Parts: sequence; C-alpha cells; structure tokens
Amino acid sequence: MTGSSAGRHSSKADGTSGNFASVVLVTGAASGLGRRLALDLAGRARLGLGDRNRQGLDETLSLVENAGGEGVVYPLDVTDSEQCSSFTRRMLQAYGRLDALFLCAGLSMWARVDEVRDVSVFSRLVEVNYLGAVYCILAALPALKASRGSIVAVSSLQGVLGLPLHSGYAGAKHALNGFLESLWFEVGSDVRIMTVMPGWIRGTSLRASALTATGGPAERPREHSGESVSVEECSRRILAAWRKGKRELYIPAKLALLPWLFRLSPRLVKHLLERAVADQR
Repeated sequence: MTGSSAGRHSSKADGTSGNFASVVLVTGAASGLGRRLALDLAGRARLGLGDRNRQGLDETLSLVENAGGEGVVYPLDVTDSEQCSSFTRRMLQAYGRLDALFLCAGLSMWARVDEVRDVSVFSRLVEVNYLGAVYCILAALPALKASRGSIVAVSSLQGVLGLPLHSGYAGAKHALNGFLESLWFEVGSDVRIMTVMPGWIRGTSLRASALTATGGPAERPREHSGESVSVEECSRRILAAWRKGKRELYIPAKLALLPWLFRLSPRLVKHLLERAVADQR
C-alpha cells in the first residue's frame, strides 16, 4: 500500500496543538525498538511512524496516543525509494517540518556463508539494512537541513566487527556505517548524525524474522543470553545520547572496547565473539 492516502493520523495531527519540542520520523515503528522509541518520545515530539506492518503501526499509534502523544502512520517499505519520499512528504504536509529521523528498520541473518542456498539473502539484507536507510535519509535530508535537525541510525556492533553466522547482516551494516561517516563529513555542520552500535537486544522481532540459509526465517529463533540488553534500556540510552549530541553510541558501553582490542589481538576477539554467538541458544 502506497501513497499519502494510506496514512492515518491522530486527531491532533494538524500540528497546531500541544507543547512539542520537535517532529520526529521513526522507521521500523510497528514493533521492537522503533515502537519503544516512539513511546518514549510520546508527548515530547509529534511522530511519523513508518513500517510495512500496518496493524502493528496502528497499535503503536494507539499506544502513543494513550501516552499523551500524537502522530501519523504510513505503511512503509524502506526498500522502495518512492515510498520513503512519499512518507517524508506526508510528514511535512501534516506538521510543516522535520527535526529528526530515527532509522530502526532492520533484518538479520543466522547462517554460515558456506551453507547459504538462496543467494538473494544477501541482496535482501543490503536492501533493508543499507539501502533502506539511504533512501530514507535522502528523502528527509532537505527538511533536516532546514531545521538543523538530526539523524539517529540504529546500526550494530556488526557494522564495526563481523560475527559468525551474520555475514550478510554485518556486510550491510558495514556499508551503512561507511555511508554515515561520509555523510557526516559532508553535512555534519548542518545535520547532527548519531550512529548506534548495539549488541543483542531483547524484546524485538529481529531474531524471529532473521533469514536462514534457505532464505526464510528460522522455525525456532535462538534465545538471548545474559549479555543482551532490554529494548527499554536500549531506547533510554539512545534518547539520552541523542539529547547530549553524541556522535556514536555502543550499547552496552563495554562493546566500544572491542574494535580497539581487535587491533591488538584479533585472535582473542575472535574467541570472545565465537563464544558469545555460541551462547545464543
């Protein structure tokens, strides 16, 4: 479903009521971290909520309204550049400005490279995790420049270090991190950019929808180990860092040590990461 006629908004969506600090667009808002960020922003910003899951979007908007917030929903496939442009136009029609773009849409992978039988797994991961973010940024960038706004991109530790069973996901997140770094050089004086590198997050559908060697999701998603962070804690840390104007954020903070340790002892980090993946039962 595409086009502005697909959008639904709350009764306050004319952009004239309430004491709101900003207008924020959130992708991947139907569940998981995108939904949690929307709820934590409710009442503090007018929200544009985008996701492929229309039912989940409507549920998120209802939760936002119950929390005293308001917003616009739009069925959004981030791999379609025209839909990304239409969503931005819908937001500008509703509220007249855009102050922040939160990129939360994502798709993961659990499979060895030498076991992959459907090579479209790799292109799909690039389309969602890399090109989906690029399309949304390109659509929103003029409005963000006008407001001197910000981009908050949820990448991954795997945008810095690859992990076993995640090759396609890590490759797409590396591409995203490289794009964001180049973008920061180009527009960093006009638009703030924060890259978020979380580890594993509990309370999302990322594992349930993760692609396997055959191209479909696993019949039984892996469970999280004790090293994972709750989606509520992740959202709190992202918003706190965003308000402080941070350039990058690792969640949990100790993950920031791994890239430096990898330079000193690749074998040690290889052992640590292999064990961490094995602990995901």
